[in-house]
Amino acid sequence: MLTSEQIQSRTIALLRFPLIVAVVFIHATVEETLPAPDPLYKTLVHHLKAQLCAIAVPLFFFLSGFLFFYKLRFSPSVYAEKLRRRARTLLIPYLLWNALFILLFWTAQGLFPAMFAGNAALIRDCSPTELALLFWGSAAHVHPIDFPLWFVRDLMVVMLLSPAVFLLLRRGKQAGLCLLGLLFLLSSSEGWSTPLHFPIGFSATALFFFGFGAWFSIHGRLFTEALRGAGWPAAAACIVLFAASDWAYGSIDWAATVAHRAALVAGLVAVVCFARWGVEREKMRPVPFLWSATFFIYAYHGFFSSAINKIPVRLFPDAPAVGILLFNFATVAVLCLLGAAAYHLLARLCPRFTALLCGGR
Repeated sequence: MLTSEQIQSRTIALLRFPLIVAVVFIHATVEETLPAPDPLYKTLVHHLKAQLCAIAVPLFFFLSGFLFFYKLRFSPSVYAEKLRRRARTLLIPYLLWNALFILLFWTAQGLFPAMFAGNAALIRDCSPTELALLFWGSAAHVHPIDFPLWFVRDLMVVMLLSPAVFLLLRRGKQAGLCLLGLLFLLSSSEGWSTPLHFPIGFSATALFFFGFGAWFSIHGRLFTEALRGAGWPAAAACIVLFAASDWAYGSIDWAATVAHRAALVAGLVAVVCFARWGVEREKMRPVPFLWSATFFIYAYHGFFSSAINKIPVRLFPDAPAVGILLFNFATVAVLCLLGAAAYHLLARLCPRFTALLCGGR
């Protein structure tokens, strides 16, 4: 019989790889590169990419916030120690992967310009300032060059602000969390401008979901227990809210945006509850070969997905929607399996360098 803490620990471990698969799928779709996207393909990708898989990143922020404050008496010395550890697990891998991607793109743009050049400036033509911005993002390109790592960038910024998050949630309790939720629901986004604008690297999504997870740790609660029984109601709410967002899109954009963001919260609760159910009944277990390579797959896949998702356009321009979607699923499987194999090979050949790349994971 598993204890409540064991169930929560295994739920967190179980979620890691499926969430990365969802992130890889988001980047493996080709809608933007198709000259005239098939309506069926657009519909299928919208529901999978912009709705179901979109829950992954908020859930990662949620888990990060919970673990940051888990069983912790927060103080200046603890904060300094947390930042020191996160420099090893987040900052060093972030810098290394982006530097590696600059070298990879510089090489690939010279060898295969049609696949890797795009509309952006070539790496060889970048000024020192432009090269520096490749590590962070700019107004023209808001992501770092290893674009999935925008999550790590925003997470590090929120962690720097963790004392303010702690005080707000400790003293404000539910009201503090609701305030972060309002910032998330009402912040500006593409297609909907509000007075709540945030600079690159600071996102209301990161702040709210990090705070949402942190709230449980700060108040000494296990989120798998607190959310128990909410799975089906949350799933129903998620479906209704996504449907409402689709209905309002194009006519009432603010309502579409708010409904979509609320659906992500409901979807997060549903995913946590269903994962907990699988762990409690021992129906779902991590596969060590894949789960141990999670961070490596996450960090490396952006370079290859940028090229692979152009293949259907060039080789199969008239392929049906289902065929392209099956190609997307195959791409995700190949990227994850190759990433896992590359991780284990590097871990065997260059264990110290691999540890640096993956933050000791």
